[in-house]
Amino acid sequence: MNTALSTAAAILLSVSGAAAAQQPASPLAPLFECRALTDPMARLACQDAAIEALLESESAGEVVAVTREDIDRDQESRFGFGISLPRFGAPRLPRGSGEAIRETAGSAGSRVERREDGSIGRIEGLVVASWRRDPHGKFVIALENGQVWRQAEGSRIRIYGSDQPGQMTVTIRTGMFNSYLMQVNGRGEWFGVLRTN
Repeated sequence: MNTALSTAAAILLSVSGAAAAQQPASPLAPLFECRALTDPMARLACQDAAIEALLESESAGEVVAVTREDIDRDQESRFGFGISLPRFGAPRLPRGSGEAIRETAGSAGSRVERREDGSIGRIEGLVVASWRRDPHGKFVIALENGQVWRQAEGSRIRIYGSDQPGQMTVTIRTGMFNSYLMQVNGRGEWFGVLRTN
């Protein structure tokens, strides 16, 4: 039994090592390597060649520039699905105390709080486009950004007659075990929700 376990561990390590070895270098690496050249003419020729290769890769669609804003917008659109996509070498945020250390403007005037690792911890001010109750009496809330969330638990939620779509906002935050909690108009209790689209 121990032999089979150690053999499986060895195979797993060799596969993960091979995968790490195949990790592509940054497409900017050749350009950065030119800095090591001390001869100015050689450095310039190296930079020209690296820039030309980079332009060809961009024209062929092999390299695409992505801004921090593009990454933030993509993460916000996926918030609630629990999807973890590879980071593709996106810059990490500075390490801090573990609390949300960065706030950014989200879609349609919402406010996004991010943790030290860049993941979203909370989105405030999401405008409600419509809401209804499903056949089981649970709320289904559609947001103006296109997201649809369904109440996941039997908590009693109060939405007042004066709360009209377009004037209502919600806050959604992450909970334990990859769960999500919602609060309507910044008041009342938090209730569990699931994103449906």
